[in-house]
Amino acid sequence: MVLDVLEELLNHRGWLFVRLDGSTKLTDRQVAIRRFNHESVEQLPVFLVSARAGSCGLNLQTAADTVIIFDSDWNPQTDLQAQDRCHRIGQNQPVLVIRLVTAGTVDETIVQRAQTKRGLERLLLARRSFGMYSDNLLAPSAQVRWRSVKVPMSHFWFRW
Repeated sequence: MVLDVLEELLNHRGWLFVRLDGSTKLTDRQVAIRRFNHESVEQLPVFLVSARAGSCGLNLQTAADTVIIFDSDWNPQTDLQAQDRCHRIGQNQPVLVIRLVTAGTVDETIVQRAQTKRGLERLLLARRSFGMYSDNLLAPSAQVRWRSVKVPMSHFWFRW
């Protein structure tokens, strides 16, 4: 839906682009990726990609240096994967990531929850609590600390 609106805007502005979403056939997907990676930014400045369709098997590291996330996913790892399509080994330019969030919409809730999940992930990694049966998670004192941290973290914004 949002890709359709963006496509209409790009057409209205006369910008050239390629598009990749869940309905794109495999052969069309390969053509779009090859075309975007080989044409200059003046010839083809925009690649519209849905995060889910573009999160795996898409390599744009030499062609793209900006990622605009316009439709955040509940799973923060999906958005991170989308960012990583440009930020990969071989990228020789800084990558700019812009997240568009409309105030007062469900997008705000999605971003807040995703940031909370990322914060909890960092906490688990810092404590080395990697699995369900980890010693850290089974210790009663760790469970208490977990509960005391879990609630307030929903009020914080984390930069990623």
